[in-house]
Amino acid sequence: MPESTASTDRFPRWLWILIAVLGAIMITLQFLKAGDLFVIYDAFSYTAAWERLKMCLPDAVRPPVYPLFYGIITTIFPGTTGMVVIAVLQWSLFGVAIWMLWRILVYFEVTRAFRVATILLLLFFPGNWVMNNALQTESLSLFLITFLVYSLIRYRQRQTRLWNIAGAITTFLLVYLKPQFIYIIPIYLAAWWICSANRKQTILTVTSSLLIAGSLFFYTWTLRRFCGFNQGLTVVGTVNCYGILRMGGLVTPDDIENPDIREHLRPYLEADPGSDLLETDLYGVEWKYMNLVQCDSINRNVIPNHPAEVAGFLLSRFPRSFSHSIFPRHGYARPYDEPKHRRYYALTGKKQPSLHIPEFTYGEALTNGDKALRGSLVFPFYGILDIPFIAAYITLALFTGITLLSWKKSGWKRFPTVAFTLIALISGGYITTLAGAYDDWGRIAGSTHVLLFAAGGIVVYKSYRYVQFRLKRRQQP
Repeated sequence: MPESTASTDRFPRWLWILIAVLGAIMITLQFLKAGDLFVIYDAFSYTAAWERLKMCLPDAVRPPVYPLFYGIITTIFPGTTGMVVIAVLQWSLFGVAIWMLWRILVYFEVTRAFRVATILLLLFFPGNWVMNNALQTESLSLFLITFLVYSLIRYRQRQTRLWNIAGAITTFLLVYLKPQFIYIIPIYLAAWWICSANRKQTILTVTSSLLIAGSLFFYTWTLRRFCGFNQGLTVVGTVNCYGILRMGGLVTPDDIENPDIREHLRPYLEADPGSDLLETDLYGVEWKYMNLVQCDSINRNVIPNHPAEVAGFLLSRFPRSFSHSIFPRHGYARPYDEPKHRRYYALTGKKQPSLHIPEFTYGEALTNGDKALRGSLVFPFYGILDIPFIAAYITLALFTGITLLSWKKSGWKRFPTVAFTLIALISGGYITTLAGAYDDWGRIAGSTHVLLFAAGGIVVYKSYRYVQFRLKRRQQP
């Protein structure tokens, strides 16, 4: 029988110390070598969003949660101090997420040794925690999505209004942190409804879901009023959609209604009909020439004009993701196609920029300060300690299989809500990433890493128990 006592269930103090020491070392290296948090690429959009929020205006690019997180902290602690505080808070939230991973494994009756091994394995891969030093949403979203599962476990165990409301607030924050998490609203509704023991809790769950959904209509209406067109929660969706369609070779001159834009973009389309390079900047040159209304118009023309091709291209991204890393890959030296970049920037009349950004390995972070670029990311063992998406898919498939077998063994009586919530959150994160993002899949899907390692730890433990059971049966006379 699995162990389950107060002493074995308690989170080890030495793990808290290990996480604190790791965080202190990495924050120190980050600011010594890069002089700042990782602020290249998307970070400027969160600082710009905060400036608009200070004027009581919505931002078309970023929903409000992370800009508020950044803005409140840097208002209280200006300058570099504020950035250090953000890093410390993000590492602290990461530590709490690890503690919640421990509690999730306790819920699934995983023994202490396997819990410790799961957490040490997670900490062994730097890709799981380097984004704690980034001015981006990944650290906060990882904490919130782990807290959502923990809230469900507490709600199932205690049936209190507090944990129902905690789940609703967490879902609300996730949606307004990254619009990708809209898929979590029906998961919250289904999971908390199934776990509700009485009508009052069910009504509270349904009401909370309707309020979250209703807030989205109000927020998008507000954006449309201030920005002048229907963009959903963020213009990033419009931009990403265009980039994905271009990569698939699905945008043709006939899909562009505006004659001036059609003739301007025709050389782009003829010179490069489309290639699935995970590279934002190439196609960014095109959509930046248009306004976002025109970009959205092209998207709306392409999808109905080429429905089979669009569906085929999106489906083809799944097998192509097998070899991609589940960890962040941006911020470093990228493949540089000089003829392509020369062609693109010659068409725009702009100076060709350099996309080479120094890569930090463990040794370089300690010894080679000359390669540092302010605002880049200190990433130990970058590209060495890695996990491909195919490993994540196999882990998720095995966890799903074990969940179904356990449910069948119980006579299909009690629905394993927490297990299926884990499956839905991880798979939903991967599906929305592959379908809606055209750059750095690992970073965007990274919010579910703690849940993925929870599933992996459960798979290994259940497999061990099964082998142990079979060996004992063989030894019986």
